[in-house]
Amino acid sequence: MIHGLPILGIDFSGDHSKWSARCSNSNVWIAQGLLRSETISLQKLQRVQGLAGRGDPFQRLSNLLNSEVAGVAAIDAPFSLPAENVNDAPEKIWLACRRLACDGRAFCRGSDLVQTFAPELGARGKKLLRETERYWQGRRVNVRSTTWSGPRGGAPFAAACMTLLSLHKGAVWPLTDHPSEAKMTLVEAFPAAQLRHWELPYVKYNGATETEHNQRAIIIEGLKRKGLVAASEDDIDLCRNSADALDAVICLFAAAAFARGRLAVMPGASSRAEGHIAVHE
Repeated sequence: MIHGLPILGIDFSGDHSKWSARCSNSNVWIAQGLLRSETISLQKLQRVQGLAGRGDPFQRLSNLLNSEVAGVAAIDAPFSLPAENVNDAPEKIWLACRRLACDGRAFCRGSDLVQTFAPELGARGKKLLRETERYWQGRRVNVRSTTWSGPRGGAPFAAACMTLLSLHKGAVWPLTDHPSEAKMTLVEAFPAAQLRHWELPYVKYNGATETEHNQRAIIIEGLKRKGLVAASEDDIDLCRNSADALDAVICLFAAAAFARGRLAVMPGASSRAEGHIAVHE
């Protein structure tokens, strides 16, 4: 039984501008929670710019994940590329991705990622999917391809996340399992997949219309039924008004799924190379 395990949920972005210290409308949100046997306490919800510490927001998030506090952090971004595009150890792939960054950016452009690891696909790439993404596409979830840098491309997300992973000193499940200084294990989340599995609204909840606001309210009530407790009314209001803040909270359940060993879908044959989306049963 788990008692008071620190967990993080991170709604991510592949847009370099959203990581700027001066960005006031960033869509990168951090939910900090505490996992108990059957509940998740939401303790703090903030944009990445609100994290304390030195360096830019991207570095501050890396520092948080590399703290010596034992726990699990779930990130809403792909951890790797399709198996046919990676032919080395995950750590080497992530480091190669990080080295592509230039022009003062914290991480490279999605097009740089595609041209480096899948040059045969062309400048923008092609919509190839990982095994875990194919599964959720089969469940009618709209997935992003990590080898596509065109409209709604997943390549920018992968570039940012793989750069973050290259800086991590602990385990990245299920790709690496050798934690060192850091005690925080990282897992991949996908809020739309989690909502789809629980038969909650998983599309058209990001916006300012009354319908989208109502969709978020339904999701919040669903999360409470699944064990979300001790969230302040201010944080609940943030979730009512922002799908990005809400997604960070949903990511807490991916962290819980790994920590509890209660995964709705187990890793497949390619997961050790491609990564795997953690969804709570």
